[in-house]
Amino acid sequence: MVLSMGPATLKATPVVEPGAELSISTMTAPALRGVKTAISGGPVLVRGAKRQRFKTADSDSYEFGSMMERHPRSAIGWNENYFFLVTVDGRQKGVSAGMTLNELAAYLVELGCEEAMNLDGGGSATLWYDGKVRNHPCDGYEREVANCLIVCKKTVGTRKPIENQ
Repeated sequence: MVLSMGPATLKATPVVEPGAELSISTMTAPALRGVKTAISGGPVLVRGAKRQRFKTADSDSYEFGSMMERHPRSAIGWNENYFFLVTVDGRQKGVSAGMTLNELAAYLVELGCEEAMNLDGGGSATLWYDGKVRNHPCDGYEREVANCLIVCKKTVGTRKPIENQ
């Protein structure tokens, strides 16, 4: 088993010796008891119709450094009436540079999002609709990934015609 922690968590964690017994909790904050639908991603880009701002962290990890760099991105946003699925191409010289998280958050507010969250990016930023890839992934092809967000139109039961009596 591999246990991976970020630098901030690692600093607050006691030294673990080989052979030590660890207890791992899957508890969440807030508690998710009773939740019927959830989506994971991050970071949050828009909250209360206000874009969140991202600052450079005291870490040299790719996770924090890439927030300030332009990359392909994907995000979901919503307001009272609509969902917005946004895919940004990038890493393509002369075609698309991508967006920083600050730029993506500003764009989602401009679209009218009251809430929005960053999803996967880079070569995984792919929008597939009606049987076709609709953007230009930076790898030049649709990357095989283990996760996705699927939006389906719910069909209402079919009505039977009323026959003349």
